[in-house]
Amino acid sequence: MKNTNLFRHRSSSFGVLIVAAILAPFPALAYTGPGAGLAAIGVLFGFIATIAIAAFGIIWYPAKRLIKTLIKRSNDKAPPTQAKDPEDS
Repeated sequence: MKNTNLFRHRSSSFGVLIVAAILAPFPALAYTGPGAGLAAIGVLFGFIATIAIAAFGIIWYPAKRLIKTLIKRSNDKAPPTQAKDPEDS
């Protein structure tokens, strides 16, 4: 008895069909007006700006707290300075 796997043959044929459909050129038959095009570009820029601002916030605020903590520790370790008395002049 011959062991034929029909599903393997069908799945590979289906894969070839999908790749051919993706690579085949065909007209879109669609029109995007200038208003919709500018709106899409604006949404894209807004999305990129949102990601950049979020990344900046995630990096900046912990770094800011670290800097403040380091400055406070260095001020606490500094020896006290004697203030000049204005009457001594």
